[in-house]
Amino acid sequence: MDDVAPSPFPQKRLACFGCRDKKLRCETDRGDRCQRCTRKGLSCVRPESKRQKKRLSSQASPETPSSARFEHRRHVRALGRDKGRWAHHHRIAALQDSAPALEPAVPGESEADLAPIESAERLFWSTLSRRKEKTSGLFSPRLDNAPSLDPILSGVIDDAEAERLFRRFHDTAGRTLAYFDTALCTFGYVRRNSHALLCAMCLTVARVERGSETVAEALEAHVDRVVLPAVLLQDLRSVEIVQALTMLAAFQKPSDDVREDRAWTLLGHAVRVASELNLQASLYEDAARFQRQADEADCRLRRNAERAWINLWLHEVSLAQHTGRRSVVVEQPLASVCQRWHLAPYACAADRALVSMVELRTLAMRNRRLHDQLRRAAMPTDRSGATACYVERCRADLAAWSRAWLDDPGSATMPRLELATLYVDHALVQLLGLALHHMAPAEWAADIILSLYEACLGYLAAFPRLLPPAKLVHCYNSFFVAASYQTAVAMRLADLAPRFGFVDVARIRRLCDGVVACLEGAAAASASASTAAHSYARFVRNILQPQRRSVSPSRPTNEGAAMAINTPSLTATATTTTTTTAATPLFDIDSSSLGFENLEWLAWAGASSAQQDALLADLFSFRQ
Repeated sequence: MDDVAPSPFPQKRLACFGCRDKKLRCETDRGDRCQRCTRKGLSCVRPESKRQKKRLSSQASPETPSSARFEHRRHVRALGRDKGRWAHHHRIAALQDSAPALEPAVPGESEADLAPIESAERLFWSTLSRRKEKTSGLFSPRLDNAPSLDPILSGVIDDAEAERLFRRFHDTAGRTLAYFDTALCTFGYVRRNSHALLCAMCLTVARVERGSETVAEALEAHVDRVVLPAVLLQDLRSVEIVQALTMLAAFQKPSDDVREDRAWTLLGHAVRVASELNLQASLYEDAARFQRQADEADCRLRRNAERAWINLWLHEVSLAQHTGRRSVVVEQPLASVCQRWHLAPYACAADRALVSMVELRTLAMRNRRLHDQLRRAAMPTDRSGATACYVERCRADLAAWSRAWLDDPGSATMPRLELATLYVDHALVQLLGLALHHMAPAEWAADIILSLYEACLGYLAAFPRLLPPAKLVHCYNSFFVAASYQTAVAMRLADLAPRFGFVDVARIRRLCDGVVACLEGAAAASASASTAAHSYARFVRNILQPQRRSVSPSRPTNEGAAMAINTPSLTATATTTTTTTAATPLFDIDSSSLGFENLEWLAWAGASSAQQDALLADLFSFRQ
């Protein structure tokens, strides 16, 4: 029979164990893997036909059965050991082309020897297929690299322009964001793995670069109409998609109505995708053991996933603070698990700044919880003592953070950490404002006001120096929110000049004018008139208009209320068209004054309110 020529017709292959177990038709286009197993990333193992067993048994040597059974058992044990590895689920598909297939070698045993273990083998592979099928939908990536999503193949942007914007991003906005390992995230890597991330990076630069207005409009339309619907409707998920959604939220254009702001929606989708990839558990794995067993590519991929979760955590906590929402990721004690993350092999220079920002955010949240506990536990007659204890704790914690992270001479030039003085002053203003927000103005102590005054003016003085217009234009929205918040606090402090002699109104006005000039310079440097620089520059400029700063003596003052920022209605030169009052105001300025804690929300909403003259007039005018 061996001399008989093979049949010219293809032999009918038996269905694989996975399709047999599901009672599905096993279809194969080419190769040995069926369509279903290829689509779901499962192991495609087929039972041997009787003809194949007979042919193999006639060709096998006497030693083959035992050796084949031994190799098969060793392979099964190896599968069990590798089953729980985190990197097994998160390894990028582009780097797996050379990896061996997860299939056992076909044992060359005789029919008599194979019969007793055939059912056990089939049971094992069918069980493994079901188990992998259940977990692959939760923790395995599904890349957004379809040709229909590619902005280059779709004609949205050409290859040379995309690569130029990509390099420009790393030189500008990438330094402030600290999202990427440049040794890993090259142009070819990003285009091969995530069209959403490529669009987000190019769009971020094109929005503010003169001469790229048409490209920015085309990229924005491609993201809104093609990429984001595909990510949401096709259940696409990857580390790069998390980075893209976080970046789109960080640089989101101000909306006409603060109620329609999409930043929180985009961050919510980023949190969902990250949870489907189990990124929140990546930092809890044994990194040292993984580094000993993995190569450089695996280590960089793992750190890329960890870096994506850290940046998402920071952005979500920051936006929750701006908007007054409760964070959904803050419950994870991130600071305790990433204290030495920046010291691991293959760490980037900006990783040190990320760890420091996590510690600073954790410090601020811990002191906020302390304030709530002290306020609930303190007797009405001892509130001043509890507040003094809280303020001293805030000062000590921030001083310790500064010594730990700013004493290094290299921190002054390190990406993102070079702005640490702004972060420290901003955190102190927030924490002191929280204390004043829950006190009656008559109880405000001079030492608290002095600390707030020094921190606020320190921020305003350092802002134009550390963030000149050419650099500020590439910063994400939180920097504009913080600058607007500090300006509003400074104007509130100017109201206290008659009561506290150390408050220098002329100095406050001079520093605020410097911040406005910086914002206007960034707006002039950007191409689009819808950027955050334009909106916040207009918002802060309206705060600093010549003001009639008085408070009605008959107006009652409630706990938590501060002296309102009072400005006359917008002049005719500022408003050339007739406007009407919003039908549903965000809040009524007559019912309660804005306290220090409300000013941050006001600063965040300023970008949207700056586009509505009626709302600005309502916010910054005191109606007698």
